[in-house]
Amino acid sequence: MMNKRNTVITLCAAAAIIIALIIIFASVADKDLADRTPTPEPTMIETTGPSVEPLDEVTPRPTAMATVKPTAKPTKKPTARPTVKPSASPAASKNVSVKLENFAFSPKTLNIPLNSTVIFTNKDDVDHTVTNVDGAFKSELFGLNETFTYKFTKAGTYIIYCEPHEFMKITIIVE
Repeated sequence: MMNKRNTVITLCAAAAIIIALIIIFASVADKDLADRTPTPEPTMIETTGPSVEPLDEVTPRPTAMATVKPTAKPTKKPTARPTVKPSASPAASKNVSVKLENFAFSPKTLNIPLNSTVIFTNKDDVDHTVTNVDGAFKSELFGLNETFTYKFTKAGTYIIYCEPHEFMKITIIVE
């Protein structure tokens, strides 16, 4: 009885091994067959109508030299001084504050309407002046928290500096 039982077990094990080998072989064969299957060649479809030439490249190539495309009309040449644009109606005059602080005018550039008054306030511990380069006006030295006031009655560009500290400058444009 033992012999028959051992024989049955041996046959079952052998059958299991054979089945496993068949499964492995079948999966390898399917993969190998898939690798060997040729891809179909593209077929030409004939159409009627105008033909279109294929593009050589999709992206443009950079050129060795820069190309310059002229504008429709030439741009204006820059001027040494800002150009004042005339306004449709005269702007109302106003009072504007300028600080002399940390050895600088603040702001460094100011646009104001005609007949505006600018109040210069010294915020430094040292004395300063407000002096126009063209000589239109000049303040005396004035100290901490003191002011100098000037009304601009003529349109134009005013370059102003501090006499003891000539690096301190402001440009005021009166329109």
